[in-house]
Amino acid sequence: MVLTQACLTDMTGQATTLDATVCQSFGTQLAQQTNITGASCTFANGSCACQYTGTSAMSEAGTYSVSGSTLTLTPTGGTASQGSFCVQGSTLQLADATGIVTVLQRQP
Repeated sequence: MVLTQACLTDMTGQATTLDATVCQSFGTQLAQQTNITGASCTFANGSCACQYTGTSAMSEAGTYSVSGSTLTLTPTGGTASQGSFCVQGSTLQLADATGIVTVLQRQP
C-alpha cells in the first residue's frame, strides 16, 4: 500500500508533512496492529510505500455513515465509533481516534 500526502492529510485532518520520519512512524504503528505479523515502510518520491503481512476476519452487522472523510460505524446494539478514511483505487485506509490505521484491500 502507498500512503500519499493527500491521504495522510485526509486521515489526520491536519496539514502533516509526509517525510521519512512520518513514514517510519506509520510503519511502526502498522506493525503494532493486531494480526499484523510484519510491516515495513519506505519513503520515496513524496510517498510512503508499505508492505505488511497479517490476517483478519471480520463480521459484524450494523450501519455506517460518511461525512467528508469521517466514517461512523454503529454496530447493531452497540456504540458508534468514528474515524477518518481515505480511498485510493482498491485500498481503504481507516484511522481511529487513537491514530491506529487499518488498511483494507479489495480482493479480485
